Amino acid sequence: MTIQDATAKVIRTGNGSATSFSFAPIVMQKATDILVVKTITATGVETTLTEGTGTSNYSVTLTASDYPSTGSIVFPASGADRLASSETVTIKRNPGITQDADLENQGGYYPDTVEDALDRGVMISMSQQEDIDRSLKGPITDTVSVEIPSQTARANQFLTFNGSGVPTVSAGTTGVAVSTFMATVLDDTTAAAARTTLGAAATSALPSAASTTAAGIVELATTAETTTGSDALRAVTPDGLHDMTSLAGAAWMLDEDAMGSNSATKVASQQSIKAYVTTSVAAAPSGRVKIIDNDWSSGTPSSVTFEDADGMNWSTYSYFDIELSGYISASCRIICTMSQGGAYETGSTDYFGANTGSQYTNAFDNASPGIDIPNISNQIYKGSSQYNEMFHLKASLYPGLSDGTNIGGPYIHWSIAGSKTTSGNRAHANGTGALRNLDAALIDGIKFELNTGNMPNGSFKVWGIV
Repeated sequence: MTIQDATAKVIRTGNGSATSFSFAPIVMQKATDILVVKTITATGVETTLTEGTGTSNYSVTLTASDYPSTGSIVFPASGADRLASSETVTIKRNPGITQDADLENQGGYYPDTVEDALDRGVMISMSQQEDIDRSLKGPITDTVSVEIPSQTARANQFLTFNGSGVPTVSAGTTGVAVSTFMATVLDDTTAAAARTTLGAAATSALPSAASTTAAGIVELATTAETTTGSDALRAVTPDGLHDMTSLAGAAWMLDEDAMGSNSATKVASQQSIKAYVTTSVAAAPSGRVKIIDNDWSSGTPSSVTFEDADGMNWSTYSYFDIELSGYISASCRIICTMSQGGAYETGSTDYFGANTGSQYTNAFDNASPGIDIPNISNQIYKGSSQYNEMFHLKASLYPGLSDGTNIGGPYIHWSIAGSKTTSGNRAHANGTGALRNLDAALIDGIKFELNTGNMPNGSFKVWGIV
């Protein structure tokens, strides 16, 4: 026959019920060529089995009627035991190294006899090659001998390799001194027993991972995790903060040159603070800045106002200068009113005369929400219809007053001068006046209103003082 399959052994795993295990495609020439080894997988313990009829033997079933043939073994040969799933049987062709063919000179020629002898030589080679494949050997590129020392030389020694990679032996460590206490640990056979000896806590009692609400084991954050600030479980060290090279993407930081978010919970970058301050300083006014410049040559506005929308910005200006001038007609009365929260005062007791110490009432201001200018003793009122008279008011509007009167809150102080154009009845004399709102909050508007009469050829001007 020919031998075209190089398989020298097969390994079969039990399942707790099977008893027949095939060794195909291996062809055996003799019953003695079969080697069967049972192995416990977990421990690697091997047992060589023998052919027979007992509970620890195997029997052979051939495919052909006689050898040479492939086939299977039956294990166990008898009894109720079965090969477990944790066990295997290895079936190997293991021919003895003999040559049984005897070819006589001038004898008969039997081709099967010659071929069987050739086949056996190949089978022996295949069995030995399987052994070689499982042997310790050096790679083909090695140029040094890997022969181990003699039996006598290696007795009670450790196999080692010298600097050239040649096998040699070493006595190793002969012994290590162990204290009496550690001896009680080393004889423990389990981790739990060792922890008990050492007085350590069980693994179940060890701290768990920390969280935002519970103490525990904490992992340190990397520089990248510290920079992004997105990890809620890792801890940040001072060195981690020091090593940060970028804050791009940090959830707790904003980089806005215009400070548009106006966040109360996030910090600003140094660059954005510098850019905002630089821009704000460049855009900020300086000195005395004219905000309103309103003139009229004919007609009369019923009122003139200076409000938040016109530029009444208390964060930019420290106070405001106001001028109101023009010719007033007979029976003309001018009233001053303040606004807070976008609404002008309507009550009768909202104002206080700083120069008199008196709170104004309806009886004084003719039931209007403001007061007559300039003060209690010198109101602007022209009783005669014969004359037009020049009126010029200069006022300063402050967010609060800190002079000897200790009056706080929005405050306006004015001076006024009048002159008649012809002889006759004067409308009023020169004078000054002062007024503050009783509410200490900043005002957002001031209004000068013609209660009666008119003021042709007038002007209204406002300057902000930085």
